Amino acid sequence: MLLCCALCAATASGGQAQTEDREQASAELQQVSDKINQVDAQLKRNAAQISRYQTEIESSERAIFSTRRKIADERLTLTRLDTELLKLEAEEQVARNELASEAQRIKTLLRALFANRDSDTLKLLLSQDNPANLARNLAFHARVLKQQNIQIDALMLLLAKLDQTQKELAQNRQDRERTLTALESEEQNLSRQQQERTQQVAALQQMTQSLQVQKQQLEQDQARLQNLIDELDTLALTNETIQIAPFADQKGKLQWPTEAKVSTRFNSKRNTNVRWQGMRFSNIADDPIRPIYHGRVVFADWLRGYGLLVIIDHGENYMSLYAHNNSISVEEGQWVDPSTVIASAGNTGGQEEPGLYFEVRHQGEPQNPAHWCR
Repeated sequence: MLLCCALCAATASGGQAQTEDREQASAELQQVSDKINQVDAQLKRNAAQISRYQTEIESSERAIFSTRRKIADERLTLTRLDTELLKLEAEEQVARNELASEAQRIKTLLRALFANRDSDTLKLLLSQDNPANLARNLAFHARVLKQQNIQIDALMLLLAKLDQTQKELAQNRQDRERTLTALESEEQNLSRQQQERTQQVAALQQMTQSLQVQKQQLEQDQARLQNLIDELDTLALTNETIQIAPFADQKGKLQWPTEAKVSTRFNSKRNTNVRWQGMRFSNIADDPIRPIYHGRVVFADWLRGYGLLVIIDHGENYMSLYAHNNSISVEEGQWVDPSTVIASAGNTGGQEEPGLYFEVRHQGEPQNPAHWCR
């Protein structure tokens, strides 16, 4: 049953004309070429996109570098402003201390002069017999008070200037803080954009590698299909030139597939109710096996009961079968002639000894190989 299925499939495949094979191969070649063009177009798009992203990454890196320098400058400025503010605070404290001292001295002097009219100082001033001396003493104290007032005014002016400078520095510092915050936010945004672009470039590069592998495979398929078309064209030209005769005309003229001795003949008893539908040969392992005539390989695989099996379609529903091989040297779809080594003899399929099993069939019916080979 398995052999019948293989023969039916082989007949259907082998029955296709050589022209149809070429048309199918040409159609597949066109599809592969179209896919290669699509892959090339996508590779170009990827390359252009990668170039754009890399340009953006370069710009981002430059912007990040510039922003980081600005951030460093702002931080240095803030440090300098903090130092100046501390210095101003110290100067202000010194001025306030001096102001407090001057105020205390004036208070002390006034208290000494006016707090008590019966005080010794006042008595001393009023006890001067000479009015000129009294006037000089009063003028002296007036000058002292005036000088202290001048110092107090100067200190108050200094404190006002220090306070104004502190306010300006504090405002400047706040502005710098806002600038620094904005720069740090800008740096984070630039870094995030750079990371996104880097990830996108990596994804595109990975896609590009995959596309390049796909393109290599497609190019291999393209070369294989082109070789097949060339082989079919060569075969068609050869057939036109040589004009291979039909298989039916070769009856009794064909060479045997092996030089080994026949061990079982066609139609001999296999067991009580079954007869052999082909012939068996006593081969040495790995003896070369060749086809009996020109044809196309339509089956080249393992089949239960037959081991490694090769079936060749010779046209007009004629086929030859070569079973129990140790290895197969041809592929399905390949065209062969009597000089082609298609397999090596073996014992696959459950045989004890190496040996070729050979059949000739027409329209699925077994034929006596001895009527075809000499």
